[in-house]
Amino acid sequence: MNNTYIKQGIELATMNKVFDSQIDKLIVSCLLYDYIVRVLSKQSGFQNNSMELAKSYLDLFINDFIIYKDSAVSYTLIRKKIEATKKNSIIEFYDDEIRDIVNLYNDKTAVKTFSTTSFSQYMYRVLQLSNKEYKFLSNIHKNIMIPIAKFYKNLYDIEDRNLEIYSAQEYSGLSGKEILFLIRGIDTTKIVSDINTKRIPLGNKVYRCKADGLFVNILVN
Repeated sequence: MNNTYIKQGIELATMNKVFDSQIDKLIVSCLLYDYIVRVLSKQSGFQNNSMELAKSYLDLFINDFIIYKDSAVSYTLIRKKIEATKKNSIIEFYDDEIRDIVNLYNDKTAVKTFSTTSFSQYMYRVLQLSNKEYKFLSNIHKNIMIPIAKFYKNLYDIEDRNLEIYSAQEYSGLSGKEILFLIRGIDTTKIVSDINTKRIPLGNKVYRCKADGLFVNILVN
């Protein structure tokens, strides 16, 4: 069974499955492809319909991915990597691109819960930072994100964990320059309004704030 045939089978197997996004579908497809290729390399005599073979493993991979997506720092890195390819099907991916995605997926460094009393880059779903980048992101945490969290803690008595960072890597080349986040229990449009009208005392630290789907998108100075 050649590799193109396996990719075609995975494309057919995932066609009627519901994913949160096309990106998530592509991640699961890449993981499934890598696994099937390795299985077949050890069972060279195994013959099967590629779609049925993919279907036999698909639910297991989807269930594992759901847990991974909510807990692993590297999800954001994989998402950005796939977005950069501008590809929409597993069939379009080269094997070396798939290996890069699998290698990132295998890093299960856990996302840390947001805190107003401590800082970790893993709260921001960032794996690797230079010393300069670490200082920049820690300053963003101290001077922007903590004041935002405390504003709503004081108003509504919510917990730190209600603030969740979706991505701190939307701005190419500098983690923390642009951040996507939400606060569970607080409407996104209200947060945007409170920042833009300076109800939250951030001075001139935020260059731009807007709603981005479910998330608040801030670009800092």
